[in-house]
Amino acid sequence: MRDRIIEAETAIPQQNILAHLERILASKSFKDSPRLKDILSFIVRETLNGRGSRIKEYTISIDVYGTGASHDSSRQSIIRTAVGRLRAKLKSYYETEALDETVRIEIPRGEYIPIFAKQCTTKSADPDSESCAVLPFRDFRGDDPASQLADNVTDELIHRLTYVRGLKVISRTSSFAFRNASFDVAEMAHRLGVRRIVEGSLRRVAKETQLAVGVIDARDGLHIWSGTFSAPHRNILDLQHRMANAVIRALRPMAAPAQIRPGKSNLAAWSLYRQGRFHAEKRTAAGWAKSIECFQQALKKDRDYALAHAGIADAHILLANFGEMRSSAAMSIARKSAEAALAIDPKLAEAHTSMAAVKMFTDWDWTGAEQEIQLALQLSPSYSQAHHWYSRFLSHHLRAVEAKAEMELALSLDPVSPGTHASAGMVAFEARRFKDALKHFQDALDLAENHPFALWQMGLTEIELGRPSVGLKLMQRARKSIPASCRLWSCIGYAHAKAGNVEQALQWLKRLQQTTRTRYVSPLDIALIYAGLGQLDQVFALIEQAIGERDNFLSWLSSAPYWASLHGDARFRATAKLIGLPLPEVSFQNS
Repeated sequence: MRDRIIEAETAIPQQNILAHLERILASKSFKDSPRLKDILSFIVRETLNGRGSRIKEYTISIDVYGTGASHDSSRQSIIRTAVGRLRAKLKSYYETEALDETVRIEIPRGEYIPIFAKQCTTKSADPDSESCAVLPFRDFRGDDPASQLADNVTDELIHRLTYVRGLKVISRTSSFAFRNASFDVAEMAHRLGVRRIVEGSLRRVAKETQLAVGVIDARDGLHIWSGTFSAPHRNILDLQHRMANAVIRALRPMAAPAQIRPGKSNLAAWSLYRQGRFHAEKRTAAGWAKSIECFQQALKKDRDYALAHAGIADAHILLANFGEMRSSAAMSIARKSAEAALAIDPKLAEAHTSMAAVKMFTDWDWTGAEQEIQLALQLSPSYSQAHHWYSRFLSHHLRAVEAKAEMELALSLDPVSPGTHASAGMVAFEARRFKDALKHFQDALDLAENHPFALWQMGLTEIELGRPSVGLKLMQRARKSIPASCRLWSCIGYAHAKAGNVEQALQWLKRLQQTTRTRYVSPLDIALIYAGLGQLDQVFALIEQAIGERDNFLSWLSSAPYWASLHGDARFRATAKLIGLPLPEVSFQNS
């Protein structure tokens, strides 16, 4: 945490530690975790009573789980997992509820004996004054609780603010993580790295809907601007447009009219688009399919809705990237959708970002892709997805230092998003900064305990560090969330091959080959297992097939460590030249 300095233990009175323990056990973070409370209470009290040396999996099993003499080795993994969850719970507690605590309890990795430390609060570097986060608007209209109107108004305001130059705006994912937060504005602003917080509410007044909104300076908690806007229910879009323009001028009084983007006039299309983005953020095949359905319905309501066209493009790009749809088919739709969006609105950053992905993954027009994404960032400097894709572009081209810097910008705009932390881990993984990669993946897992992409990529990192059995366990955990992902099956087969489990690797290879009879499987998913087995002739034959399909996965050939065994082969150099990828020229060191 940026605002915490953990000092060396200096004789903290036992009564202070015990009082602190009781506050933890009574906290919201631990409310629904009785087993974790029991473990924490046991290890703290044993340590304070001078019996820390006896805290082992065996004693936790007997004294907390009540197994008695029947404890066996199978219980060990259960206890290790539980203590891992306890570490994450403690981290969450100190980041949310324990802001004024002077004591901190930590459990070092690989150990069960807790450490008691003093902590004090210090101010970090003052955030940029031209920065803000929009908290989810509260809905007091008394409508159906499932109504998404308040969230839609919040989304639209965030979207329009991202187009204001000189203003840093936190992304939706991170802002919405503070819904119903139990701590004050200053701490929220500090965690998000912003100076100003925008909050608001909707309520029904007679025959009108009323929007109340305020801008708060986080330094002193005072409102620097507030306003109330009302309109008949049918004119909710006009109402939120007026509110958004007022907020923009409150945050950036000198904002030029061109920087204040117009909104949509079709309420039904607008609502369907917001639903589509909600489903897309799930980052699953089912979520992308549902998002496409919502975007298509939005276009039936308004065929000139540029954002809906861009949404369809993005969903198909991700379906191709994760091997859920044949790239040639998915990217053809993505191209047409991005072109349609740009024909309607040439200054739409989302559409330029989509077109950058088409040029990068399908056309192998790397110069054109970089131009598109740089234009997107000029139009919408706070569009975190554009920073993310630019970082991926730079990573594929082995521009590791630039890729890291761009991903840090994405993280600054989306600081509590598990997906963004997982992507940062992937960029570090491709730069062979494996320790940094593990840290980012762990950050993602601290935010979302079973985030499948973080588990999956963490597993690949463990393989590169020479721990394939650890990597396999992580990927098997990921498989519980996404059991039908052929790309994940491929990585599991690759892990078995690297672990020397040839028979198991061949079983996964056979499974993928049989699956091609009933659904699409990328040739490169099959090739990856062959690469793990060292059968390069089969790998390059499948790469030829992937080239014919313009497979998006080809873009990882130079940067991803799991393809490193190909890099000394003349056939790889020919492939890289055809695609426009750089040749790896240096030997990376594990770090």
